[in-house]
Amino acid sequence: MVNSTEHIKVNEIKWDKRADTYDLKIFDYFRFMQKKVIDQLNIQPNSRFLDLGCGTGWAVHQIANKLNGDGLSVGIDISEGMLKKARQKTNAFKNISFVKSSSDDLPFEDDYFDFIICTNSFHHYPEPEKTLAEVKRV
Repeated sequence: MVNSTEHIKVNEIKWDKRADTYDLKIFDYFRFMQKKVIDQLNIQPNSRFLDLGCGTGWAVHQIANKLNGDGLSVGIDISEGMLKKARQKTNAFKNISFVKSSSDDLPFEDDYFDFIICTNSFHHYPEPEKTLAEVKRV
């Protein structure tokens, strides 16, 4: 296996290339799973939400909608291409933020979020135990 830094770089390149087609109908099964997860959350006004490996930001936008302008909905991804697509959809939302970051070194304070999901990317993480430690921390 390649080292963690190389693994992240390879995935960053791969997802940058896929960003333009990621929202096509063929990926609807991603949305189906994300909707199932979101439906299980008891999102309240002023909640803070994080989506690890947010891709083009579908789940982040769904939560921002549920928050109705309150709280905060954040997405992180290693792919600037995915984040660019996600940011293009945020004009109507003031409570959304997208951050380029690896999931194993989250740039947030301890105990910052009320909800964290990771629906379609965990299997790509080279050191999942670091990601889980970061999730617990934030």
